[in-house]
Amino acid sequence: MLNSDEKKLRWWGIDLRPRLRRRVVVCGTYFVLFVLMDFFSTSFWYRHPYWDLLLMVVSIAACERISVFRRGGVVKSFEDRPALKLGYRGKVLVNGLDEWAQHFYDVASFEEANDEQKADLLRRYRVGTYMFPAKAKPWVPLDEREIAERDSASRWALQRIAVLLAVYMGTTAADREPLQQMAAAAMLWGFLVLAITLPQARVLWTEHDPREVGEESGLLASEA
Repeated sequence: MLNSDEKKLRWWGIDLRPRLRRRVVVCGTYFVLFVLMDFFSTSFWYRHPYWDLLLMVVSIAACERISVFRRGGVVKSFEDRPALKLGYRGKVLVNGLDEWAQHFYDVASFEEANDEQKADLLRRYRVGTYMFPAKAKPWVPLDEREIAERDSASRWALQRIAVLLAVYMGTTAADREPLQQMAAAAMLWGFLVLAITLPQARVLWTEHDPREVGEESGLLASEA
């Protein structure tokens, strides 16, 4: 389930194809996340719930956008289809018949288009440079192995979170003290982070180096 794009297999300049390196990064990321969560939950911020809530939102957004667990990063998206971006206004400049053919029909040039496409392009074409909405990148669905791996990682994460939640609720009940609001918020913060990151952490931890998989596939093909 690792991305096939080599650029996406790099995070902050670190090549994450080696499995050992991915494991170190996963451990380091969790260490930083939970140290920050503990600090903000027990320091000055603890007495200011609105700031603490803002930090929860920022940390969860950071997990999805800039951390090693970011969506569409090292690990392929778990979604069956990419979510539509609200308010997306990407534009591209198109000039000349070749670029019109590339934009509207995904062909290399006007000459590569078929007769029907050429007729439509000639009918709509206007001399000059025009701005058109950018087309979404082609969506490549997960194959059967990736779907099975995604489901397995999601089940694994759900089981661990359920066990941790049961342990936490058991220890809280054993204390026989009312649960404080900020303690409940910190608990929710931690479990949200785990729910977002654990499935991807499982994939990063267990997936083999893509180069090794490629070499094994090549050897099997040559033997066949």
